[in-house]
Amino acid sequence: MIDIHTHILPGVDDGVPSLDEAIEILRRATAAGVKRIVLTPHVLEFPSDKESCEINRIYQSLSLEIEKKQIDITIHLGAELYITPELPRIIKEYPAVTIDQRNKYALVELPAHEIPPFTMETIYQLMVKGIVPILAHPERNLAIQESPERLSELISRGALTQLNAESLTGTYGKRAQKTAKLLLAHDLIHLMGSDIHTLKDGPYPLLKGVHLASRIVGEKRAHAMVDSLSEKIIRGEPLCFPKPKPIKKTLFRGILS
Repeated sequence: MIDIHTHILPGVDDGVPSLDEAIEILRRATAAGVKRIVLTPHVLEFPSDKESCEINRIYQSLSLEIEKKQIDITIHLGAELYITPELPRIIKEYPAVTIDQRNKYALVELPAHEIPPFTMETIYQLMVKGIVPILAHPERNLAIQESPERLSELISRGALTQLNAESLTGTYGKRAQKTAKLLLAHDLIHLMGSDIHTLKDGPYPLLKGVHLASRIVGEKRAHAMVDSLSEKIIRGEPLCFPKPKPIKKTLFRGILS
């Protein structure tokens, strides 16, 4: 399996605080069947040269420790980028924040409670520059929970989506869980990641997420979200997905209850 959303680059954001903890999480990942991981620390604004150099230094240190400890896993560098109108310019000036630094795909985070009015234009400008935005955990966004069909609009503009595995287990609450299932059932989810932050998150969640997703979309598609499709993301290769199914309001009315 491949995990495209993690916060295990030590000491960089609200993820793991130490190299030792990062190594322990990587051990858990390999035990769960994960072979490749994209490190996606939060980037809230344009990174300075100093910050960029520090992130690369920590990344290299983690790579060396993985080799030293003989952990059978490959890591790639990326970022989780907070959406702003300036995001297309940020990526153009600093393509290293894209997944595996290939300047093809970028993990993008929406605010928790809304879809900002500039979101559609930002997605469009990214696509114009050849960058496909992957919207991180849309099932946790309140506006999407209230009106899941709004995610269809963002996908129609070119965005892809990434589900958090633990949304399916109920870790983020019933609303996120119900929304996750609804989005999966209507072809509004393309990829899955763990979004793991610390050892306190417990057992590595990706395998359980795949198992739960397979009940909705079938084993083949569920595994593809953390395997062949994620592999193409890392390589910067194009992806094609079926058009989302229309959502009837009666199907998601219960999400808010």
